[in-house]
Amino acid sequence: MVLPHRTLHERYELHSEVGRGGMGRVWRAHDTGLNRAVAVKEILLGPGLDEEERARVTARARREAQATAMGQHPNIVTVYDIVEDDGRPWIVMELLDGDSLLRLTREHGPVPPERAAAWALGLLDALETAHGQGITHRDVKPENVVVTDSGRVVLTDFGIATIVDTAAITQTSTVMGSAAYVAPERLDSQPATPASDLWSLGATLYHAVTGVSPFLREGVPATLHAVLSSDPTGFPPGPLGEAIRGLLVKDPAHRLDGPGCRALLSAAARGESGTSALTVAHLPPSAPGVTEGSGPQGVTAALGPNGPTADPTATQPALRRARRLSWPVVVLTLGLAALLVAASLAVADRWAGSGRAVADLEDPGASATVADPGSHPSAEGMTWTEDPDGFALLVPDGWVRRANGASVYYDSPTSDAYLQIDRTPHSVDDEYAHVLEQETDSVAEDRLPGYQRIRVEDVTSETSFVSAADWEFSWDRGQGAWRLLARNINAGEGEFYTLAWSSSESFWDGDAPLREQAVSSFDPF
Repeated sequence: MVLPHRTLHERYELHSEVGRGGMGRVWRAHDTGLNRAVAVKEILLGPGLDEEERARVTARARREAQATAMGQHPNIVTVYDIVEDDGRPWIVMELLDGDSLLRLTREHGPVPPERAAAWALGLLDALETAHGQGITHRDVKPENVVVTDSGRVVLTDFGIATIVDTAAITQTSTVMGSAAYVAPERLDSQPATPASDLWSLGATLYHAVTGVSPFLREGVPATLHAVLSSDPTGFPPGPLGEAIRGLLVKDPAHRLDGPGCRALLSAAARGESGTSALTVAHLPPSAPGVTEGSGPQGVTAALGPNGPTADPTATQPALRRARRLSWPVVVLTLGLAALLVAASLAVADRWAGSGRAVADLEDPGASATVADPGSHPSAEGMTWTEDPDGFALLVPDGWVRRANGASVYYDSPTSDAYLQIDRTPHSVDDEYAHVLEQETDSVAEDRLPGYQRIRVEDVTSETSFVSAADWEFSWDRGQGAWRLLARNINAGEGEFYTLAWSSSESFWDGDAPLREQAVSSFDPF
């Protein structure tokens, strides 16, 4: 393990780890040559990789740095250097003081339309610059958009970007990006294009102004189905709503183009309620539902004094919060969800007021903190960890944190085991009754093929919580027998948690000491 204050290339002093994920770990560092704070991304080469696989990962890291550096732009995170150490590449980039768009909307709600439009213009500039260099980003999403303390909006993580006409480094079978923001043509095995990035920009902008993803459903398969077949509702009125609708046209040949998007976003950023004739000219006339005098996908328009104006009655259905995932559906989606590539960057959490640098590979605005071991529970091979989502527990050493929706995961780097902490609320205060209800629903709806109950037990007396119950079972996950222990917790005042430890049967018995310590040490704060 890299120790703090280690120096890379006789120049970059590593001070503290601020985040990690499956492909890398991010450090706050000091560039002694230029006397400035930087972020250093360490590329993690997992155990058991042969020389060919190590070379592939190293080549991918170099392409990440190359792609980002080629797209130099004020709205693209800056890459300063790439160095070799321990036979691995380390990417040196700017340290961003700010928050991800995901975290901003999660903590402060939807972004005001004029501000969202202005931010989207910066992101559009960044994408068009990258596209002009032959680069597609392929992973535009709220987690990969950072708004700095100075108000600068930055597109981060070109880690899965592809340079046109360059041989692919990543395996074609790998699922790239986050499901709710991947363009439908990419799910149909078509190559990534600038139009694909514009789709993802549209989905990201929708999230910004509503606070939710336009296609997020209960589980990755349902989300992918929504991307392919569903049309979102709840668009804001006026040119901003027209821009989002136009970007989310499913056929890339009929999608709103860059100039048309810019015209609409510019009008929205100025606070205009109508669209100009020039803007309408950029809306693909053959898009489904688009006719003369209408916006994309059937947005009705009336000819006002300044040109076509969107009909508010056609574009203002009530905004609705996405329904949070229910158990055990949350758990069952992990197999595919784990394939999704996460973001990697370092930011400072300005909302927590701590001033410390934090990063997370799924949620760049968050990372776990290792606390003083002398004042908390301890166990061999585990570390007391205070998670930014409001809880602490013992986590097995080396396990990798990521966040997805209402859940935080800690993944084993050496097996298929994972620990999930979910904050999905429910209406039943008695956790034992809640588990029985979930079990009945899961069996009736055939969510758990080959389901075998191991135990359902009220464990409230063993905890300090209002109510707690354990649900342990096995099922056929399509990859052989799988096992799961879920501790359902009512911590009071509508505060619910579910801790789930899951793995294949082959690892279950060997992990028993770690599992017991992790579950019993859980402490929300």
